[in-house]
Amino acid sequence: MKILTLNQRIKDTERQLLSRQRQIDTVTHRLIRHLHRKMTAPSSLLLASATGFMLGEFTHSQAQNCDDAEVSNTTLFNLGKLIAAINTVSSILPLALMIKTFYQQSR
Repeated sequence: MKILTLNQRIKDTERQLLSRQRQIDTVTHRLIRHLHRKMTAPSSLLLASATGFMLGEFTHSQAQNCDDAEVSNTTLFNLGKLIAAINTVSSILPLALMIKTFYQQSR
């Protein structure tokens, strides 16, 4: 068994630490590249914009109707909001599926 001096053990430990830090940097850069590719994919951007549009529509319609508190609590009004939401989703979904299919075929 080889007996190492304190300085040799310190240098060996520093070398191991530096090696691990480089490995972590490499993995971190790979992860960031992967996430960036996924986040900027056309289907992801379309989904994000559609979600933002729908949230905007929901908050916009609620802000317009907050003056009339009695109407906003009725079942008929809630049904109208639900139908509008379904209409919005059904008009956006085919476009998102077409773009996703086209993006997968071009790979």
